[in-house]
Amino acid sequence: MGPTCGAPSAGCPFSYVALVRGAAAHDLYHAGQIQVIKALGGKR
Repeated sequence: MGPTCGAPSAGCPFSYVALVRGAAAHDLYHAGQIQVIKALGGKR
């Protein structure tokens, strides 16, 4: 990514903001998956 990737353009189809939001949403999704697995697993 070059210095012009702060906003969507032909060389960079997404902005840094979109990238960070996507990464955060992805992490939250997996955190939820872990909680579901824990809940289904019961106590050991």
